[in-house]
Amino acid sequence: MLKYKGILTTPYDVVSYVLCYIGMLTGPYYTYRTYNDMLNGWPPRAPGLSFGPLWRRLQEAPFFGVTYLICSQFVSFDDLRDPEFQEGSLVSRLVYLGALFFVYRTRLYFAWIMGECVCMSAGLGAYPAISRPAVGEGPTDLVALDRWMSQIDPKEKAGIQHINEDYHFLVDDINSNISDDDPVVIESRSHFYNYATVQAVSAWKCEFSPTMRESFRAWNQTLYYWMDRYIYRRCFGPWFIRSVATLLVNSLWYGVQPVYFMAHSTLPLISMAEDGMATATAFCGFSLPPGGLTFLRWFFRMRSLDYLAAGWIVLSLEDTCVLWSSLGYFVQVIGFLLALVHLTLGKFVSAFERWTVENPGEDVAEITARNLSQTGKAWEPPVIDTYI
Repeated sequence: MLKYKGILTTPYDVVSYVLCYIGMLTGPYYTYRTYNDMLNGWPPRAPGLSFGPLWRRLQEAPFFGVTYLICSQFVSFDDLRDPEFQEGSLVSRLVYLGALFFVYRTRLYFAWIMGECVCMSAGLGAYPAISRPAVGEGPTDLVALDRWMSQIDPKEKAGIQHINEDYHFLVDDINSNISDDDPVVIESRSHFYNYATVQAVSAWKCEFSPTMRESFRAWNQTLYYWMDRYIYRRCFGPWFIRSVATLLVNSLWYGVQPVYFMAHSTLPLISMAEDGMATATAFCGFSLPPGGLTFLRWFFRMRSLDYLAAGWIVLSLEDTCVLWSSLGYFVQVIGFLLALVHLTLGKFVSAFERWTVENPGEDVAEITARNLSQTGKAWEPPVIDTYI
């Protein structure tokens, strides 16, 4: 509905949005609509904002902050530039890269979570949970949002003819007899608003997602939304061209360094390598133990990110190439070989066979029955339309 998405602005409004201290000092990206909703607020009869969501999110920050302070005493980013680092064994260097990237992640997790808490403390991104807010987008169930607004806003209510006045009188009478100190009321208010719109990171998904696609979507989520919505979906041409263009802009977001683009352009290769693992497993008929393929994918993804993060930390193109060459460019080499396997053997492996390999614990009969009832098809391969 246009009244919940479209909005008229003035140059002064745009300047105020651009210079808002929340956007300038914190990480989450947010639209002007979200910013305007924060300023205008909700109707007077709407439930007030609760400290509950802020407190629940804030509880995660000390763990990452303390972990960073402790672990950073044992490793140093400057070691990557030390010539003696190149003389160590391959295993020791890979372990050290893993430790460095772990420290790097905890610092970012802490910063992003604190940025979200700043947004929450100002009421930015607060939407009723019934509207199903999505990262960056805001409310997605506009019908539910409109129905809720019509019940609490007298202006909206006056224009709707089908409202049962007796019902509203009864509800108002019940609400008037409920104390604000009632534990049930406090708990319901604590979960009434949802701040998913400004969620910057899902740390545990970043750590434990089995694939690069899932992990990347959980990392700097509002930036991913912006890139996917305004760059990738507006580009023309085949997937490869759109993906490269989006990753180029994504790299420029972090800074004007060739290493950023080199690292980001490797991410689709890692995703194809993960697909290659599933394709090879299905083609060869390997019977891996439950969770075997998931673990292999996760392990390769984490070691690949350790490798790429070294470039983000060093930044110098020359130093990065020296470091990666000392490791044999193993991410690019393994990624290219597995991507080639996926493109070659994928012609002989159906999407259903790959799905059964990737989801060994799923009940195929139940999934098939559900697909038939919902789509009329026994099986339909998932459509992946994203730049990673």
